[in-house]
Amino acid sequence: MIHHVSVGTNDVARSKRFYDAVLPIVGIVPMAEDEGGLGYGTGTFHFSVQVPIDGKPATVGNGTHIAFAVEDRSMVNRFYATAQKWWQRRWCSRAAAEL
Repeated sequence: MIHHVSVGTNDVARSKRFYDAVLPIVGIVPMAEDEGGLGYGTGTFHFSVQVPIDGKPATVGNGTHIAFAVEDRSMVNRFYATAQKWWQRRWCSRAAAEL
């Protein structure tokens, strides 16, 4: 169901020491590394630790990314369309009621 999860870091080297120690315990092993981040995985699930791509410091939410595994682009389109409809019903109707 979940394809990959990414979390932000402000210190790749410190994160590496931590995640290299704990992730193998649950079967997630190192797979990639560069100055911008670390990649771990199982073959079907990927976990990355990275400096946020917007150049701002990693904070709660900044650098966090969760992706669902999908079969094809049509699933992405249906997911997006449904999310947009929900968002419009939920937030646009609330905003209109508050005017």
